Amino acid sequence: MQVEEHEDILLEKARTEKNKFEALRLYEQVIKSFIRKKNVVRVRKIYAEIGILHVFKYFTVMAMEKFEGIFRFYAKIFKDGANFFKQTGNKAEKLECEAIALLIITLFKEYNVESKNELIKILGIFNILNEIHSKESNHDIMARISLSTGLTIFMLMVFCKNPIELEKISQKGISVVSNSWKLSRNSGNLQTLILSIFLEVILLLVQNTFKNYQDKGRKQNHQTLLSKAEEILKLAEDCNDAYILSYLYNAIGIVRSVFAIHYIEDEIKQRNFIEKGINFIEKGLIFAKEAKNKVLVITSLYFLHHSAFISGRFMYLQKRIINDLKEVKSAGIRFLSLSRPHFFADFYAHYIPAFYYSNIAQMSFFTSSQRKSYAKKGIDYALKSLKIITLEPDYSVSFIALTVSYAVLVRLATSEEEKRINIEKMLKYAEKADKLGEKYGGGDARTLGYSALYRAYKTLADIGESEEEKINMLSKAIEVSKKNLMLFSESRTGIIVAQTRLGLLYEEIGILTNDIDTLMKAKDLILKSNKESNERGYHYYTATTYEYISRIEDRLGNHTSSAENYKKATESHKDSLRNIEYKLLKDRIKVKIKYAHAWSKIERAKAYHKNENHLKAMQSYEEASEILKKIPKYVFEGFYNVAWALLEKAELLSKQEKQDEAINQYKIASSAFEKAIEFLDQASTKSKDQPERERIKKLKKVANVRINYCKARINIEEAILLGKKGEHSIAAEKFAIAASVFRGVCTQYKLERERKELEAIYYLCRAWESMELAEKFEEPERFEYSANLFSKASNLFSDTKLKLLALGNSAFCQALELGCKFDESFEIKIKTELYPKIKLMLSKAASSYGKGGFENVANWALATSIYFDAAWHLIQADKEFDLSEKGRLLNIGSNYLRSALDLFNQAGYKNKAAEVQDRLSRVEKEESILFSALNIIKEPSISRSTIGIVAPSCPIESSQSPRLGEAHQFIEEERRIAKGRMERKKYELVYRDLFEEYPKVQKRECRVGIAQIGVSVTGDIMGELYEINPSGLLNIKENKVEEVRSNVKNMVERAHDEGINILLFPEMTIDLNNGKLLELISNQAKLFGMYIIPGSFHDQETKRNISKVFGPDGILWEQEKHIPAVINIGGGKHFKEGIEVGNLPRKTIICNTEYGRIAIVICRDFLDMDLRVELKNFEPPIDIILNPAFTPVTADFKAAHFDARRSIYAYSFFANIGEYGESLIYTPEKDRTERNIPAKEESLIFKDIDLFKLRSERKKWEKKDSRKQTFIQSTR
Repeated sequence: MQVEEHEDILLEKARTEKNKFEALRLYEQVIKSFIRKKNVVRVRKIYAEIGILHVFKYFTVMAMEKFEGIFRFYAKIFKDGANFFKQTGNKAEKLECEAIALLIITLFKEYNVESKNELIKILGIFNILNEIHSKESNHDIMARISLSTGLTIFMLMVFCKNPIELEKISQKGISVVSNSWKLSRNSGNLQTLILSIFLEVILLLVQNTFKNYQDKGRKQNHQTLLSKAEEILKLAEDCNDAYILSYLYNAIGIVRSVFAIHYIEDEIKQRNFIEKGINFIEKGLIFAKEAKNKVLVITSLYFLHHSAFISGRFMYLQKRIINDLKEVKSAGIRFLSLSRPHFFADFYAHYIPAFYYSNIAQMSFFTSSQRKSYAKKGIDYALKSLKIITLEPDYSVSFIALTVSYAVLVRLATSEEEKRINIEKMLKYAEKADKLGEKYGGGDARTLGYSALYRAYKTLADIGESEEEKINMLSKAIEVSKKNLMLFSESRTGIIVAQTRLGLLYEEIGILTNDIDTLMKAKDLILKSNKESNERGYHYYTATTYEYISRIEDRLGNHTSSAENYKKATESHKDSLRNIEYKLLKDRIKVKIKYAHAWSKIERAKAYHKNENHLKAMQSYEEASEILKKIPKYVFEGFYNVAWALLEKAELLSKQEKQDEAINQYKIASSAFEKAIEFLDQASTKSKDQPERERIKKLKKVANVRINYCKARINIEEAILLGKKGEHSIAAEKFAIAASVFRGVCTQYKLERERKELEAIYYLCRAWESMELAEKFEEPERFEYSANLFSKASNLFSDTKLKLLALGNSAFCQALELGCKFDESFEIKIKTELYPKIKLMLSKAASSYGKGGFENVANWALATSIYFDAAWHLIQADKEFDLSEKGRLLNIGSNYLRSALDLFNQAGYKNKAAEVQDRLSRVEKEESILFSALNIIKEPSISRSTIGIVAPSCPIESSQSPRLGEAHQFIEEERRIAKGRMERKKYELVYRDLFEEYPKVQKRECRVGIAQIGVSVTGDIMGELYEINPSGLLNIKENKVEEVRSNVKNMVERAHDEGINILLFPEMTIDLNNGKLLELISNQAKLFGMYIIPGSFHDQETKRNISKVFGPDGILWEQEKHIPAVINIGGGKHFKEGIEVGNLPRKTIICNTEYGRIAIVICRDFLDMDLRVELKNFEPPIDIILNPAFTPVTADFKAAHFDARRSIYAYSFFANIGEYGESLIYTPEKDRTERNIPAKEESLIFKDIDLFKLRSERKKWEKKDSRKQTFIQSTR
């Protein structure tokens, strides 16, 4: 007996021994002792205890040699056991020991055909054991064998090289461990139960790598596993084994996160689910560290980062980076390579640093050399992870880490050779990821393959030098993105981001190809994302998508629509601002609000500019520039738009034909653009953001184009002035210079619409040049050339009005060409042939001008045509010798002149009218007149008008593009802050409806009273009435209980006599720890049908200060105190209440009773402004506040209750202990009756409440006061 006791002592020592080798040595000693005694039962129990489930406790950090040595020793113990059980004829035990010994030895063998065969052999043994034990009813043994079988299957999965084989063996494993879970649940073996659920979770995750989440039955599988895990959580409430708990919390956390990400649609519910999942994994990590289970530490870290990354918690990951990398390093990566059953942990130990470094390398705020260093570290770890034998689909994450890291190196390459090498490697690993995804056909492997290709193609598109190359890569990126989106099953936020990113790819390719249909696809996709973001209340995403849509509309030339979308972006930013309290974040959003507002005005300006409403365009640019100049980051944009405003003023003066002023203003605008370039240079130097520097570089280029435009316009204005002065040669030179500038500017525009507009202006300048020369030399060929140039301009203008104006000018030039020929000819026959042709051209000109809306110019052309009719008839009359015919022709000519005179007068051409009047007078005087067709057919002033000449918009002049990553960060911060606000929120008001529990009828009236009791004889209430225990809790002295009981009984009876329905006692006056007092209150409440609130007391078990509400039906509800008291008890001493308080937010019950909605607030809790604000804002409103107290300082309470009567608009009852007194009742109505009880008195006061009247008056008060009353804050 003594020997066996000694063995039990050794056994217990082995269980608690921290030195693993020493523990095994003790186990071996005990086993050998029992083997010598041939005690099969005890030997069997010990081997069951230290079986395969126990092996995993030994995965801690130690030297490699020591680690291997301990497990070889472990294997030897099981070989000895196999020999013993063979000798004793215990076949099952012998087989189990053999299998475990083989399994332990396999841990240290290379994964090759030999180790695979050994695992198959081990699996065969476990299958035999399953058959043997299936005939028994020992669920514990069967569960253990099933779990060991599942573990062996898991190890065998490494050898699976195709999805069919992997699915088959993983499904077998799930079936086996699921059976283990059922058996261990029946046997009550918590350890086996937890390890079974953990292994089932891991096996399901293995399937997720190659099976699509939306496949039939997948959701149900995850849901079933989740239910199992949460069932175990309840069973493990009393478990304190850190080793077991680490597996449990990891299993629950992993399955919760995966389920939420892929199957919960509601974003808020999903976030909460993931949040809890991550919290569980964090707990698992804590227990894994406590158990020194480094394998599970690595596993926990992997799933923490996986869940956080997929759910978009990037800031959470950033905070973890440094510590997690240290944790991985301390886990001892080298030793882990020996632990074959935990090969996935070894793989994770290398992948986690690869993941972090590859992501850090993408952060633009690091220097190029830092980013390169991080990328190379990421590559190093990822390559090492590829050397570790693991499940084949797992390599997808390594491939994408390599793709991302090499993509960074491609962008940062300083030589073409360096870039070429990194491109090759980037594509190599992206294609490997894709091939792996193609091989397994679904799940994470497939989506990661597409993601890797997207990253590679997008990188090549970004660095591509030719448009063809960029378009090709973007097209490929679009194709893989579309495929990936079809498989996407992550959070709705993730889908919205992926959808928006696809839209941005279409936008980018649409810009390069100038294809409107592609841009429309981009717009449609982003509109869809906008709609979904708006519906889900993602204000920042909504604003971001509005900004993207604005940029596309700008490129399409829809500037009014663009302005409207910027306006909507502004409103959405304002909506997001309402949900944020963090100042730095608020400031960032305020900047975005101003920026979007400014760009709404800029787009309005562009729309006005396009319609040649230069005054309004100028005003809009000025307003935008004032906003932008006040934003430090966008000062350069402010000055750029100042230049635009000045350019609009110049355009306005030009249209008003104020050439001298226009010339001066174009010079001012040109100087303003030069100044804007200086600000652009400064901004570029300061900026650390590469995309921003690229944008500034492009704006600089456009600013120079604008300067050249101003110079060209100066030449045009000068040419017009010179032409009016008759200096046609110099005017022609000026027009030629302007044309040359416009031709140069034209080549810099890629969008066909803008390019055509500039080309049209070029042809106008050339036409004007030709007309000046034609007028100087009166050569019909030059007029013909001008007509052709005007016709070309007409074909290029997109605006119908401008097309018709150019056509009218073309027709007029043709009339001038014919008129020139008319004047050159002396033969009446030729003139007769030319006359109808000239008439036809003038008619065409008049028609075109009229259709274009240029009525006065149309009248000029028509009057000119009639004037020419007159000239033709007068010329004929001059040649006629027959006096009768001559008279007829002169009469017809005169009539034409009169008609022409009327038309010129109507159109406001006074000079021309005077010329015709002179001709008419001379005809009437029968004076000789010389007519020239060129003098008659003078081109209208509009032919030199700058109408239609506007600086074309440039798509480069668009707002800074918002970034999706930043949008995601804002959403995360918004959620984090909202969550933090909830966490920091001090109070939560909980509504409880007693009508649902105790069917009653709402009383219209009730009487509420205060019973002030608790007065000392000696003046020392604390010493006389209470015992103070060491923890700071009070209870009434035993010798005072009867006195208190009698006093309370009398007060309740008095209250009953007064018809009181609710009676409130002060804090700490009735100690419900005492059975007699508890019984008294309970009985009195039932006897008199009264609600009795016996103040509050210190519950000695829970260490809480609790107020209970007693009614005829028993205890109705309880309320805890939130703020412990510190009371001056005299002699310079203070009593600090030693109660425990709940976690934030602290709950206050609002109970709906037959007497109204009642809140109980204990003592100083009522002085807390935060709680009073919550009470004020609660819906439905509170009717009665009951405030039991124990306080020598009553002034604060009077002030708070006086204010609350109106701010909360409720009846307020303050019941203080009699020693200090001043109990009072404050009412919301205009009632000047004082209801209070002085100190040192024990008495009763009460107030009648008309509930319906209270609620009616409250509504009137709220309407009158708009609920803006403030509280009086205690300063004590």
